[in-house]
Amino acid sequence: MKKWIFLSPHLDDAVYSCGWLIHQQVKIGHPVEIWTIFSGYPELTTLSPFARLLHERWGHGNESTPARRAEDQAACALLGAKLVHYDFLDVIYRTHPVTGQPEITERDDLFRDFHISDISLQKEISACLWNALAAQPSFTLCAPLGLGNHIDHQLVRKAAEALELPTVLAYYADFPYVMDTKIQVPMNNPQVFPIQSKDIEAWGKAIILYVSQVSSFWADEGQMWEELNRYGLNGGGSRLWFQDQ
Repeated sequence: MKKWIFLSPHLDDAVYSCGWLIHQQVKIGHPVEIWTIFSGYPELTTLSPFARLLHERWGHGNESTPARRAEDQAACALLGAKLVHYDFLDVIYRTHPVTGQPEITERDDLFRDFHISDISLQKEISACLWNALAAQPSFTLCAPLGLGNHIDHQLVRKAAEALELPTVLAYYADFPYVMDTKIQVPMNNPQVFPIQSKDIEAWGKAIILYVSQVSSFWADEGQMWEELNRYGLNGGGSRLWFQDQ
C-alpha cells in the first residue's frame, strides 16, 4: 500500500486544501498521515495584540492552541488520517530574530516574500522532517504550493524541497487562497484524481469541524459549502503537481 504524508502548515491547511483526496485514499486502503508543522503552544504572557485579536475571534482565548488541535484531531478522525503535531510556532506568535518585535502586527504582514531571516527556521523544519522521514518506507510527500504567499506556507514548501531523500514530492493548491482570481498556479500538467460526491461530502464535513477558523475565510457555513462546491466542480482539491513534471 502506498503511504501518503501531507505537510500542513497550520491546523487545517491540508484538510482544507485536499480533504477529499485524503478521504479517497484512506477508503482505497492507503495509509494517510497529516503532519502539521506550526502547531506549537505560544507563550501566552507575550502575545502580540494581533494574536490576541485572533484568539478573541476564534472564541477560545488562551485555550486557542489546544482547541485548534482538538478540531484537527476530530477532522483527521473523520477522514481516517493519522495526525502528527509539531511544536514550531505559528508566525502570529513569532518574533523577529534581530529586533525581537512581533513578526505580525496586522493581517497583511502574513503575506510577504521569503526573507533571508527565514532561512534559519526553514533549515530547522527541514532537519526535523528529515529525522522523521528518513526511517519511513516508501511514501509520497505532499507539500503546499504556497499560493497566496502566506509565509508559513512558503516555509513548509521550501523545507520539503530542501530534503535530500529518495521520495516522491507532490504539491497541492492552497485552498481557499487559490480561489483568488488574481492567483495563478505556477505549475503545469497536474495529476487529477477522479473524485466522487461522497468524497466531497466528507471533505466539507471535515472543514466544518474547524469551528474556530470558519470566520477567517467565510461569513458562515453556507458560504463555505457554496465556495467548496464551486471549487470542487472545477476539479479543485483533486489535483497534485509532481516535482518532476
